[in-house]
Amino acid sequence: MRFRGLDLNLLIALDALLAERNVSAAARRLFISQSGMSTILAKLRTHFDDDLLVPAGRSMMLTELATRLAEPIHELMQSVDSTLEFGLAFEEASSKRHFRIAASDYVAEILSSKISTISATRAPNVLLELVRAASADSQVIDRGDADILVAASPYIVADHPAEELYSEDHVILGWRENDRFKAPVTREIFFELGHVGVRIGRTAGGPSTSSERYISQLPEKRRVEMICPSLTLVPRLLIGTQRIAVMQRRYAELAMQTLPLDTRPMPFELPKMRMMMQVHRLKEGDAGLQWLKAVVRDCVAELV
Repeated sequence: MRFRGLDLNLLIALDALLAERNVSAAARRLFISQSGMSTILAKLRTHFDDDLLVPAGRSMMLTELATRLAEPIHELMQSVDSTLEFGLAFEEASSKRHFRIAASDYVAEILSSKISTISATRAPNVLLELVRAASADSQVIDRGDADILVAASPYIVADHPAEELYSEDHVILGWRENDRFKAPVTREIFFELGHVGVRIGRTAGGPSTSSERYISQLPEKRRVEMICPSLTLVPRLLIGTQRIAVMQRRYAELAMQTLPLDTRPMPFELPKMRMMMQVHRLKEGDAGLQWLKAVVRDCVAELV
């Protein structure tokens, strides 16, 4: 179908090209050949009388026109997608929908097995894809990379509806045989001991989790002796050392089930972490996503 001289089917490819900024990646996203995507790009360039994507070293960058087109084209595609799903009944026993859940390693660790069990029982033909999302990547819903985002409250986008799933406090995690960890950890000892910190995503420096940001504002300076890229790696890095780490209580308790670790209360008040669930504002009427949100809520209910 053509509208104002443009084959509307090409808009799907245009959205992928503007998002990926790479012909090969856009082709993989739409499951077509690279040569096929190159042909589509040529047609789009002719229609808009603009290069849209231009080489920049080993990558490609958007032209000024393409930059202006990116957001409205993506919004249009999101609106079409949500319109097609809106009002359609979702039959969990027979549906073959493909859902993508974006979550950090920590969330995936404590929720994924429960989500897998519930979905396999209720909707055996549904395909669930876990998308690894760094906490700093708050645009995953905006870009349409996932249907649902489960993340701590600081990483939720204000433009889309969100609900709180649960909140939890923090504890100090350490090796069970650590002599300095066998007694209560006072505020003085907390800052004397070495710490394992977390730097998530492409953060250039400084604290990257909400708890680390809060602690960095205290008068005392923490002795960070090791930094890793994922919260789930922290527990093993404490074994055989006098180092400690600040952990969400649920994950600390999970780690203690298989590793020689123990916890101590925080020696000062630390704000609780609020875990949120978010969907795109245009997809609130999607019955399938309402089902998926209910599955996530049921999984959380088993944790509480």
